[in-house]
Amino acid sequence: MRAWLPLFVAVLGAILTPRGAAQDIEIEAFLVDDQPYVGSPVGFVIAITGTHSAVAHDLPNIPLVETQFDTVKRNTNFHFENVNGRLEQQLRLEQLLLYDVVAHAPGRHTIPPVEVTIGGEIYRTKPVEFLARVPRVSEDTAFTMSTDRTRVFVGEPVRIRLTWYTDTIRNASINGPMGGNRADLYAPARPRWAIEDGADSVTIKFLNRDLRAGISRNAVLNGAVYDRKVTLDIIMIPTEAGELDLGPMVVEYRRLSRRDFQAPLAVERASSNRLSLDVLEVPVGDAPPSYTGVVGVTSVTARTDAGEVKVGDPIELTLEVLTDEPAGRVRPPALDTQGEAWAAFQLDPMGWEEIDASATTRTYRTVVRAKDDGVDEIPPIELAFFDPRTERFALGASRPIPLSVEATRTISSVSAIGSLPAGPLADSEPLTLRDLHAGVLDNATGARLLVDESASVLAFFRSPVGIGAIALPPAAYFGTALFLAIRRRTHSAGHRRKRALARARRALSASGPESQRVRDAIRIYVGERFDRDAQTITPKDCRDLLDGKPDDDAPDLHEGIGAQIGSLLLQAERDRFDEIADPSPPPVDRARELLRQAEGERA
Repeated sequence: MRAWLPLFVAVLGAILTPRGAAQDIEIEAFLVDDQPYVGSPVGFVIAITGTHSAVAHDLPNIPLVETQFDTVKRNTNFHFENVNGRLEQQLRLEQLLLYDVVAHAPGRHTIPPVEVTIGGEIYRTKPVEFLARVPRVSEDTAFTMSTDRTRVFVGEPVRIRLTWYTDTIRNASINGPMGGNRADLYAPARPRWAIEDGADSVTIKFLNRDLRAGISRNAVLNGAVYDRKVTLDIIMIPTEAGELDLGPMVVEYRRLSRRDFQAPLAVERASSNRLSLDVLEVPVGDAPPSYTGVVGVTSVTARTDAGEVKVGDPIELTLEVLTDEPAGRVRPPALDTQGEAWAAFQLDPMGWEEIDASATTRTYRTVVRAKDDGVDEIPPIELAFFDPRTERFALGASRPIPLSVEATRTISSVSAIGSLPAGPLADSEPLTLRDLHAGVLDNATGARLLVDESASVLAFFRSPVGIGAIALPPAAYFGTALFLAIRRRTHSAGHRRKRALARARRALSASGPESQRVRDAIRIYVGERFDRDAQTITPKDCRDLLDGKPDDDAPDLHEGIGAQIGSLLLQAERDRFDEIADPSPPPVDRARELLRQAEGERA
């Protein structure tokens, strides 16, 4: 290789690399709140500048602290720098790795260095210390946890009910040990409180997930009257045998001061009782051949699409299984294990296909074919299940389906070709074959049996393909011209600005928490007005784009409308991670007023 080639390649790469594409990697780790409350999740953030390709790792094990990876966010920002007297646009890549951290004991805890892989190289963060505090336990509330069964089996759906008696549900969240990796948790599609109690619903955060809960007024517990009763139903399925401890669960909420309504919201909580479940193994050694692992009473129904068929005709067979919620644990039985009656059918080698599903049912379909005309019914389909209440195996079976099967005629090669005339032949009589029946025979020949596949230009232009070949290019041309004209009109600065304001106002009027509506409205307005990705808008972007201050060192003689909107966005972002530090959410009316000022509208 020539000596100048490596130097040439390096210089060419430097010329072609966009300015700002190669950046120094900077990593910072921090907690959104360094003094969280025990049992309350707090956001742990690893902020990375200079790349979008960082790979997240699980946090190291921390005694008495539970951690869980949440999500990854990527931002791309543009800013201007003074380079040799000229303002040049620079690209800045940002990536956020978000985790949830829950301390289960008060005191000081340390998150050790966390590894982050970037381009095959491992980076490590600095240790992060925090102090877990114990919130005040309220005496004006009660919290209970109950179940109707404590002796259960692996794979059995167990109903757990959490009942909270209180006079306020402001910012409520429920956390605590619920079996860990020894149990699976499900939110029921039809909770019992909706069926039995007929209560209204409210959204409660349970283990960092929003779940529907029932809410009713004027509840009584042990002689005490409470303003509200909140009921949350959970389905738990144990995955391992042994003693399974649940709770105590902790509900945390915010309460206004009864003496000073201007005082910050007080953080209060209540703890539930513990539950201990005795989880047993299912005695699978005694299971029937059709057992597929279902625990709980199960019923089976079957149906077909035809009652009269011929031998070899496809018969579409549908199977519906009804069981306790969740029905996703159901597996259909294999037909070749159903007994000798199914030997009279040819089975589909692909087996069952799931075609429908609900919380308590699964519907499957397959195709079978009768092998002879002696078949007079579709045999019952059995599905064995384990009944946890009787602690025995039982069978759910469909009813037999009457079926009429006709024989099919098999034509031999002799009868298909023909036969010689009977009796002796004279010497002058030609030897010929006579057809045994009318119609086209297997040995028939001649031009009348061929399909005319000759090409015709006129026929081509009369066909749909020919018409499309002629009409498509002009239609595509005019369609493209119309699309570009509409796009130029709809992407003008004035149109973007009107559309951004209209969408932002709709976001403020939508349902949901005020802080979320304010965040969405500001990002929609600034992003669409300046043709930027709304999800990447930051408080600094609001100031730079609306006030026209790209230089961070420019003096601020007064706070412009962009800076005020950016401050409101920052307040909304803080409220997202920590409702304790700033308990009052950013007001929607304030956001409407700032957007009106940004557009220069009069009140």
